[in-house]
Amino acid sequence: MLIQILIIQLLFGSSQTVNKTFNLFTYNMPVKQVEIFLENYLIQLSNIIAHMLVQNFNTVNETNASYLCNVKFLSDRKLEKLKNNLIWNTLIKNCIERPRSIYESRYKVWGFYQEGLNCQYIYACRSNELQMLSSMQILITFLLEVQDFFVPKIKSTIFLIGQIIIYAGQNLLNQIMRTSLEILRRSSNFKKQSNSL
Repeated sequence: MLIQILIIQLLFGSSQTVNKTFNLFTYNMPVKQVEIFLENYLIQLSNIIAHMLVQNFNTVNETNASYLCNVKFLSDRKLEKLKNNLIWNTLIKNCIERPRSIYESRYKVWGFYQEGLNCQYIYACRSNELQMLSSMQILITFLLEVQDFFVPKIKSTIFLIGQIIIYAGQNLLNQIMRTSLEILRRSSNFKKQSNSL
């Protein structure tokens, strides 16, 4: 979808379709839109290429021969660990982050900043993509709905219980202090009376 918008922006400039779909900038800033979409496209494309390269290397010797490997990954174990991390991140992205973004009607867009790469979220209507989710991804959206329903209520209940515990603890400490001060006062009075006799 973002690539389609980028191509439309590059060919036709600011279009009503883009402005209705994305609530990103005002009408006089289509250049900024194109810049953000182009940066995102370049970053995503480089991620795909790097992922394919790493997955196609079987041994460290192949990566060393092509000078694509960082010094950190000069052992087969480290290379396999990198591959496993890539697989895990892809799984998390496809099974959790993608349905969440669709359900929340937003896109994660990467860009170049002075500090390095940074992401931001842009709003986009993605209702039609909800029907294309798998059953696992629909389960994730259901769990998000359950979380939205229960978590605020649980937080407020825990906050209320915490306030009750603090109030009861303060009252208990006040009672203990009063009782101990009363005992000290009585014992000092008793000593004074016994000394006077």
